[in-house]
Amino acid sequence: MIRFVKALSLKTLVGTLLVLLTCSLHAQEVIDGMVDLRNDSEEVLSVDLDGQWRFLWNELTTEPVKGGELVKFPGLWNGMEATDGKPQGFGTYQLTVLLDPARKFAIYTPAVYCSYEFYINGHLVSSNGKVGATKETSRPHWRQLTVPIDPRILKDTNTFNLQVSNFRHAKGGPLESIVIGDQSHLTKYQHYVYTLDAILTGALIMGGLFFLGLYLYGRRQPSILYFSLFCLTFSYYIFGSGNYLMHWLIPGIPWIITIKMEYATVYLVTILLTKYTYNTYPEDAPKRWDQVIIGLSSFFLVAALVLPPVWFTALHDYYLILAFVLIILAFYVYVLAFINKRTGAGYALISTSMILLVFTVRALHQFELLTVPAFVVPLGYMVFFFLQSVTTSQQVAIAWRQAKEEAEQALQTKSEFLSIMSHEIRTPMNAVIGLTHHLLDSHPRKDQKKTLDSLKFSSENLLRLINDILDYNKLESGKLVLEEGYFNLYTLGENLVAGFQAQAGERDTEVTFHYDENLPLMYFGDAGRLTQVLSNLLNNAVKFTEKGSVKLKIEQQERSPDSIAIYFCVEDTGIGISKIDRARVFDKFNQANSGITRRYGGTGLGLSITKKILELQGVEINMWSELGQGSRFYFTLPLKIAKGYRKPVTRPGILDDPLNKKRILLVEDNSINVMVAKRFLEKWHCEVEVAGNGVEALDCYEEDKFDLILMDLQMPEMDGYEATRRLRQQGARLPIVALTATVLADFQENMTSVGLDDFVVKPFHPDQLHQKLIKYLVDQPVK
Repeated sequence: MIRFVKALSLKTLVGTLLVLLTCSLHAQEVIDGMVDLRNDSEEVLSVDLDGQWRFLWNELTTEPVKGGELVKFPGLWNGMEATDGKPQGFGTYQLTVLLDPARKFAIYTPAVYCSYEFYINGHLVSSNGKVGATKETSRPHWRQLTVPIDPRILKDTNTFNLQVSNFRHAKGGPLESIVIGDQSHLTKYQHYVYTLDAILTGALIMGGLFFLGLYLYGRRQPSILYFSLFCLTFSYYIFGSGNYLMHWLIPGIPWIITIKMEYATVYLVTILLTKYTYNTYPEDAPKRWDQVIIGLSSFFLVAALVLPPVWFTALHDYYLILAFVLIILAFYVYVLAFINKRTGAGYALISTSMILLVFTVRALHQFELLTVPAFVVPLGYMVFFFLQSVTTSQQVAIAWRQAKEEAEQALQTKSEFLSIMSHEIRTPMNAVIGLTHHLLDSHPRKDQKKTLDSLKFSSENLLRLINDILDYNKLESGKLVLEEGYFNLYTLGENLVAGFQAQAGERDTEVTFHYDENLPLMYFGDAGRLTQVLSNLLNNAVKFTEKGSVKLKIEQQERSPDSIAIYFCVEDTGIGISKIDRARVFDKFNQANSGITRRYGGTGLGLSITKKILELQGVEINMWSELGQGSRFYFTLPLKIAKGYRKPVTRPGILDDPLNKKRILLVEDNSINVMVAKRFLEKWHCEVEVAGNGVEALDCYEEDKFDLILMDLQMPEMDGYEATRRLRQQGARLPIVALTATVLADFQENMTSVGLDDFVVKPFHPDQLHQKLIKYLVDQPVK
């Protein structure tokens, strides 16, 4: 970065020198009110007419005069020219010019405090405003002009008269040089000056709007807002003062408005620069100095808006002291920030040095102590704003990086909170759901079965809501992993429909299942996520359908030797969705309208999760719906055909159950969960031994003593992760399956790293646990 700044500085210096060489003006000193240009060659493109001009105070003339006082030109009226010692009044500057009338000349006349008329040999060549002997007969205006001189009015000896009047400003007279020279060259020079101002104005406006957008749509950092307003305000100052580009483009603007805006803008810029500096490096800024500068600047601002120009322009000289104090203060703040290694302080320090130089040059110029080329000040401003924008951009980048880190930390905190809450809720729910299954298997009376069915439905519905939130959290963080295994698609659909028939029956709704007879039964894929997708769709269909029908259709669409594109559709005759609300049903935490939530309940996550799970597999879900006519949700999912799948062969008889005599170590610290899991395992004729934590599991484990370990993860003394890691270090090769209520987003990564083979999430359906045991103890038994 240092090399870049050095290179930039070198390029800037070279460019400056080139511009100086191409645009510099030839100096021909005026002595005793006369200048001789006859010896100048045609290569001399322009001459600034500086030196001793004759001046007649309180006299307006276009004729040659013998008298008059010799005064320095250009020069402001400071009492030397004015006989009464005041800069208000009128007068005539006169110069005798000897030149070759055969050459083609143009004249450049700058802005003058406050109006002028320029004559050559009695002919009016250019004017700005209206010159008059009284305040009422004069009209101020500020504009630079380059006009060609009619060759017919030129002679060998010529009289140049510049009439000036000022009754409204604290300064009077000319501050810039009058230039005579080649018309093409002078026109190009003026366009060059205006181009510099236009480029700087446009850059400031675009930069200001850019940083304003960053503020409005970013983190609302005050420093960004103040820098944006600083750029926008200063753009007007460049446009409306200095070279007066605005007056050239829009000459009809009233002078009183433009002069008040010019000075008010300067004071407002000071306030904004102070606020920007203090908000950029608050730790390094001295206390209360900002209040002093802002207070004084506000005083000057109000004065410019309410007082006559002759008064507030007189006060402006005192403001220059305040401006120097501000620049020195900013320089001090940026030096401290640089020493303390604040973000972007190096660029801020360089830019402040540049603006300090520019302000010094402008002040010396206003006090007639220094004359500088027109491009120097705009160039200095441009470098200042460029480096300050780099400083602000760096701070924005740091703020965005911090925001990203805070968001990631918040996401991690949220994930951990959800995991803890999930574990705390799932642990008792595991007992409720597990014991409900046990009671349903114990041949209850008809009235008891109805109560148990309601308990089972309510607990599983609560579990579905919890799973929706946790699954969406994993989908948002990109941690959801698809698992592939063998499954029976017909049985999956049949069980889903059977599970919703009791709920639908209470609403006089019929749930049916259609399975294409051309489809095989067995497939290889993620049965769990497919079940979740179809379950969400069926749950919505049943929930929003009263006295109607819900149908699940599974049909063949396209077929290849290894896979089948299968069409899944859930359609209902329910309330339907309006055209306006269709676009929102897949949004997270959103339902068609607030009345839906109040009447039917739900998190508004089901369809959002469904869509994201399918998108994870490259599948798009579609819908059709009409208000009052029902809905249809459908998608096409490619599934691999389960070729070579062999269902475990079992012989009739209790003792020939595939899990008969399988030895299971159940590591679980909750006694109710132990009871639930142990009853299922004993029902399947497994031999079960229980360990209360990881330490007991290590004590219980002996090689060839167990066929599989069911491992809880959150336990006192030693958790399941550490216990599994140590078992693997001891050479344990048997399957270890996590039986846990923990569902952190990175759970599966941690599980793999310690050596766990698989997991079953509590609360579990008995079939889930049974399938895992079959997978590891029958389909691929331990060797």
